[in-house]
Amino acid sequence: ASPDYRSTTLKTAVDATVFGLLHDSEGQYKFEASGVVLQDNGFYVVCDSSWAIPVFHDLSTSGAFKATAVASTDPDNEWKNLALARNFLVMPDDPDSFPKGVDSQWEAITYSTTRQHFIAVQESILFPNGEYHAVLSDIIINGTKWSHVRSCRSEYTFTSDNKGFEGALAIQGVNGEAYILGLCEGNHCDFGKRGREKGNGKLVLMQRELGTGPENVFRKGQFTELSDDPCVYKTIGVYDLPASADFLDYSDIARRGDKIAFTSQESSALYVADMVLEDGRVNPATFKVQEGTAYRFRPDDDCDIVYCNVEAIDFVTDRLLVGASDQMKGHGKQPFQCLEKDQSMHVFVMPDEISPH
Repeated sequence: ASPDYRSTTLKTAVDATVFGLLHDSEGQYKFEASGVVLQDNGFYVVCDSSWAIPVFHDLSTSGAFKATAVASTDPDNEWKNLALARNFLVMPDDPDSFPKGVDSQWEAITYSTTRQHFIAVQESILFPNGEYHAVLSDIIINGTKWSHVRSCRSEYTFTSDNKGFEGALAIQGVNGEAYILGLCEGNHCDFGKRGREKGNGKLVLMQRELGTGPENVFRKGQFTELSDDPCVYKTIGVYDLPASADFLDYSDIARRGDKIAFTSQESSALYVADMVLEDGRVNPATFKVQEGTAYRFRPDDDCDIVYCNVEAIDFVTDRLLVGASDQMKGHGKQPFQCLEKDQSMHVFVMPDEISPH
């Protein structure tokens, strides 16, 4: 074993398959988890395969296994009521605009304390002019339903539809601005060979401008702009991640105090560093991610990667992180051991506590 194995490896506290945690999966059996945020004591998860949002308050509850043993004619069953309250799916209140069977392409979720809204992010969409932009959607979650508030494209353009923003973080500016930090999936915010040049991760700082005219809408799951002057997330700045985060890709972003964490799916790793902030807020002129520490997700006994698809991360405490994994890639693109952790929730323990400022 490596002499620094203990100090650089994340220990697993919990692994739980998403489907197995839900008492009622609403007829859905694929949960390609791609983003998670801790809010109101619950883990809110987006999946790029669905408009449904899994919400978990208890990662030890085996909802799907117990459901077959609970009589549907027993509405007063205490266990069932507890399971329904702890873990459930939040469905769109407008299923015509966000229909089942159409992939959401959501790759990130964050919560804006400034707007009191969740923000879900489609990583990169092809627009009629041939450009690729991310789409950021404000949504309100009320019980087991979510409502669409407003969706706007990013000013920032990408070079393909599968290498856009993989992570997002709502963060306040020094003058109260509601900023969003977007984490590019590919190195240089690019795809192909250049996107795999390790150590060239990027963050894009954005601020929304509302534009004029009618609001943008979704029609049968497709984003549609109705105005000649639509709202847009203007690019405020683009910032380098430390070169020591020499990852093949970047999959999600999280914050605790002045600490920032981001994951890599392909490198099966996590990086934690300090941000340069002013009283916890972003000044675009001075913002920076400083040198930090890279950690790896625990491999198997043969030192092979088993956390092959970690696409979501958030802090729980100064030492605990919640994560979620996408579906294993098929057709022989990933080794067989990747199946064990796919479409699952995780809780990881860091070797030591961080010290958020």
